[in-house]
Amino acid sequence: MTSSNESTKGKAQCSTCDAVCCRLTVFLEPEDNVPAHYMARGSQGHLVMAHGADGWCVAMDRAQMRCGIYENRPAACRRFAMGGPYCNAVRADYEKRRGKVEVAEIAADGNPVFDETKATLE
Repeated sequence: MTSSNESTKGKAQCSTCDAVCCRLTVFLEPEDNVPAHYMARGSQGHLVMAHGADGWCVAMDRAQMRCGIYENRPAACRRFAMGGPYCNAVRADYEKRRGKVEVAEIAADGNPVFDETKATLE
């Protein structure tokens, strides 16, 4: 495991990331060919990629920590530049929050379920 400083420095690699981009709200575009069971309505009524109770996109393969519909992922995901300024900012914010989020419970698979309502930023 890398330290908070090391994980956000240098080039990002999906193999060493916590799939932080898969926690972002992804607005779907008319040309996106995403199966309906991966879609949800956002608070303003827009179609978005659905998120599971754990906060990650429902299309993410949690065992591999990568996109399960990579070849058919939404246009917004295709434009997201791994290691770009936005990626690095999102990863840095996640690292900051990660140390301050309380574990709400342990899921059946043994992974922690975080209570992000208790997260605080300095």
